Amino acid sequence: MPSNKPKIVIRTTDELIAKFDIIAKQENRSMSNLGETIIKLYIENYEKNHGNINTVNIGRDNNGSISF
Repeated sequence: MPSNKPKIVIRTTDELIAKFDIIAKQENRSMSNLGETIIKLYIENYEKNHGNINTVNIGRDNNGSISF
């Protein structure tokens, strides 16, 4: 099912991708869903330690890149 959500591209090794795929399958998730979950948990932990991140003035340019 296609999504209108923005994309993040990550360059990494074949080994990390293979291990990530195995974990996603064991968790009964897609790699995309597992990646989003991991990012959410990291941000929650970061904000707990450093305070909330203000995203009010963040937008996207014509290429989909984040602009401040």
